Amino acid sequence: PTEDTPSGTKLPTNESGAGVYGNENPTTPAAEFPLPHVDLPATVTIQKVVEESESTETFSFEAEYVAVEKYENLTAEESGGANDGNYLQLTESTSKTAVFTLGNGDTQTLEDVEAGSSLTIREDAGKGWIPTVTTSTGTTPLEPDGDGKYTVEVIPGMVITFTNVSETTTVRGSKTWDDADNQDGKRAESITIRLYADGTEVGSRTVTAEDGWEWSFTNLPKYAGGEEIIYTITEDTVTDYTTSYDGYNVTNTYAPGKTSVTVTKNWQDDYDQDDIRPDSITVKLLADEEDIGKTLTLSESNHWMGSFAGLDKYVDGAEIEYTIEEVEVNGYDSAITGDASIGFTITNSHTPDSDEPDPDRPDPNRPDPDEPDPDRPDPDEPDPDRPDPGRPDPDRPDPDRPDPDRPDPDRPDPDESNLENPDSDESDPDEPVSGEPEQPEKSEMPKDDVPQTGDPTNLTLWTSLLAVSGTGLFVTLVFGKKKRYRGKRYRRKYIK
Repeated sequence: PTEDTPSGTKLPTNESGAGVYGNENPTTPAAEFPLPHVDLPATVTIQKVVEESESTETFSFEAEYVAVEKYENLTAEESGGANDGNYLQLTESTSKTAVFTLGNGDTQTLEDVEAGSSLTIREDAGKGWIPTVTTSTGTTPLEPDGDGKYTVEVIPGMVITFTNVSETTTVRGSKTWDDADNQDGKRAESITIRLYADGTEVGSRTVTAEDGWEWSFTNLPKYAGGEEIIYTITEDTVTDYTTSYDGYNVTNTYAPGKTSVTVTKNWQDDYDQDDIRPDSITVKLLADEEDIGKTLTLSESNHWMGSFAGLDKYVDGAEIEYTIEEVEVNGYDSAITGDASIGFTITNSHTPDSDEPDPDRPDPNRPDPDEPDPDRPDPDEPDPDRPDPGRPDPDRPDPDRPDPDRPDPDRPDPDESNLENPDSDESDPDEPVSGEPEQPEKSEMPKDDVPQTGDPTNLTLWTSLLAVSGTGLFVTLVFGKKKRYRGKRYRRKYIK
């Protein structure tokens, strides 16, 4: 069999190892007799190299080439007298496609490739790799076509090497301090920046003023598994500062210490019994015992509570001590408790002149005299169930009207008349006298101590009872009107 070497194709050899050429001269090396006119089969090797020695990723390849099928000897006449029939001629071949996968350091050999034919090969390296393709017979890297394919002319024994270098990127950033040029002396001497690749920490940097507050992470792989890696950064917390990000740049902001002071008023004056509580009071703010010109007004409208807001917490790096003072309130003693952190309470105390309640001060639990009582009758409205003293009562006897059941003393008794006139005609007592009305039968006289209806002797008694009733009604009406008038004055004076 033939053998491909860097110098060409060896002919079959004899037992002594000398190449068979012509009359089999045993002393002539085969390498000195290249056979440019003989189409002998060749081998081509594809090799994979990944610069990252720890890489375990594999890469797909596809190669298209011409494979030999059959050779025949060339006669002297067919070769133009150039040999004695030891040359071989390719008489049959076919196109083949080989698909294979290689990892770092792997190789793939293509057998029976027609020497001098074209071989096309393409690697599917995926994103993130930059390939370099070289051959053992050349010194210049091959260039791919638009489809990413590399084409070479087959030389027996050639090696094609694909070397992949991962695509890299760099992350750079800087620090900006927004703290009024470190007014309060709170700026940190160093910061820590952490780098994350798809959420996983892959590195960190400690940054100081000597670095110009700048940092960088270099030679970072740009892709992983064919997908671009997303790099992010975080900064370890800087005390008293807030952090904001703009890409890979970081800004630390410090608001020079701000605080507030709350003030609450407490009145101890028996609910302003003496009516001397002011409508408002004024509170002064002191910073390190100095009046800084800030005041606060407390009144009923703000529920006697307020605060000094937006106050600087530090000056020259030292914390400010805030206190308060109240402008004097006449008639009251003042006491201040609390501090700036929890708030101040001002207690104003006043002892009323007397423990006795003010009789002219309205009692909130006493009903309003001007409010009508639905259960109390209005004296100005007539009561249909109450008799009118100026109107006669049909059921009451009239003293001036004679009682038909009582005998008239001025009328003569007919029996007595008969006694005085004995000569008169006797008549039947049961028969009425002609020309005179029949007299009713006399009734038994009532007892003297019981007044009877129509008895004129009891007129004085009835008149007295009527007078007493009228007097009582008049007194009731007068007293009610006076009481209502006093109630109205009471309300106007104290309740308005």
